[in-house]
Amino acid sequence: MSIDIYDEMVVRRRLLTHCQLMGGVEGFARHHGLNPIYVREALRGQTMLSFKLLRALGYERVTRYVEIVPEQESEQSQRVGDAG
Repeated sequence: MSIDIYDEMVVRRRLLTHCQLMGGVEGFARHHGLNPIYVREALRGQTMLSFKLLRALGYERVTRYVEIVPEQESEQSQRVGDAG
């Protein structure tokens, strides 16, 4: 079973689509028991996406950890040194 992982912008665009389909932010918020002000702020990227909002869109937040490969670490150090 494959799990698709989306970034926050994809989820915010999906929120916009859902709002449009429900007649706007007010309709979406009312249907899902959310505050319309919060939904507008979420659309603008001014607040984190809550558990309840993510569930309404059919998503959940997942934290991932990846191992840093030494080559990547030295490349990042070079970039930081070049910027200064």
